[in-house]
Amino acid sequence: MQRAGMKPMDALVSATLGAAKALGWEARLGSVEEGKAADLLVMDENPLDDLKKLGAKKLIRAVFQDGKLSAQQPSDAYPRAIIARDCLTVGQ
Repeated sequence: MQRAGMKPMDALVSATLGAAKALGWEARLGSVEEGKAADLLVMDENPLDDLKKLGAKKLIRAVFQDGKLSAQQPSDAYPRAIIARDCLTVGQ
């Protein structure tokens, strides 16, 4: 999508929230909000600088699926689970 002219953030939103809306699942997927199932990547670099970074395993520090830690770099320590209210800053 980015190669076709979308901005990186628009491409990510399209692939996440846009896909959830297309399937009618936006009440439980597609964005980081309390009460939703969240899959998150913790990365060394900002993927919005280059979306190809999302495929670089060495840049991915941890993976959370449905709010639970499913993978991490061996040298890193992360909580076993996270909830949206711990990740979000209200008003920014």
